[in-house]
Amino acid sequence: MINSLEVASDLDLSGFSIILSRHGLRHRISESSGKQIIWVPQPADIRLVQQLYTDFQNGQFEEELKSTRKMDAPSGIEGWLLLLQISRFPVTLLLIVACLVVAFLTQLGDRLDFVGIFSFLEITHIQRDMLLSMPQGQPWRMITPIFLHFSVLHISFNMLWLWELGRRIEEVQGSLAALFLVLAIGLASNIAQAIAVKGGLFGGMSGVIYGLLGYCWLWNLLSPRAEFALNKAVVFFLLFWLALGYSGLITMLGFGAIANTAHLSGLVAGLVIAAVFVSLTKAMEYFRK
Repeated sequence: MINSLEVASDLDLSGFSIILSRHGLRHRISESSGKQIIWVPQPADIRLVQQLYTDFQNGQFEEELKSTRKMDAPSGIEGWLLLLQISRFPVTLLLIVACLVVAFLTQLGDRLDFVGIFSFLEITHIQRDMLLSMPQGQPWRMITPIFLHFSVLHISFNMLWLWELGRRIEEVQGSLAALFLVLAIGLASNIAQAIAVKGGLFGGMSGVIYGLLGYCWLWNLLSPRAEFALNKAVVFFLLFWLALGYSGLITMLGFGAIANTAHLSGLVAGLVIAAVFVSLTKAMEYFRK
């Protein structure tokens, strides 16, 4: 993403964000060093953003925004803006909804009959012992464990980071790219975790989240321009959590077993995909010259 405009941090840019969206400008607003920064994906968008901001300051869109605010929801968020976000990040939001639905159906792992629908391997009960058998003709099981979660903390943590990372990728590179990344990273992390635990029961979006983190970080490092504005604190926190999982401390504190192999393999998968995609992008740009 490219820095198109910087304004004071105390200015309310919610209305201006609406105007940018209505003009078809993909954008993101972040705050750094006491300023708000408006990021856009293309250099050609910079002049239009600056012109629209000048018009916005001069009150040109005041009547247009007033008509919009009449549609305010009780929470203070414009109803149509919520629909706009859904249209901008459909893959990320659908993944979150799917995880919540599966969490409800499985009662966060308590309903093993439903858990068995989404687990990597089929679950069978024989005299209170849980046996796992390799499914026949059910390839979707290599992906569906990413929708399983086993506690409120587990799903809350994962959905927060899925929203933060998934929508960044979807906004900059599109919904198809985001969907491909989730499926590819989910496949790699699930297979690796299944091998590590010898087919045991596992689940969660964490492996995908680490993959998206690795993808964004390496893309920013290798690409001529940093498209994903990642806070260093975010990267540090997730890597610290990864190390903490391997230390065994999280399990000792009673938070349950951690799918460390899924986390690490997901991270590696994201790094590999970023390296390949950036190399292909550079090669295409080179041959266009």
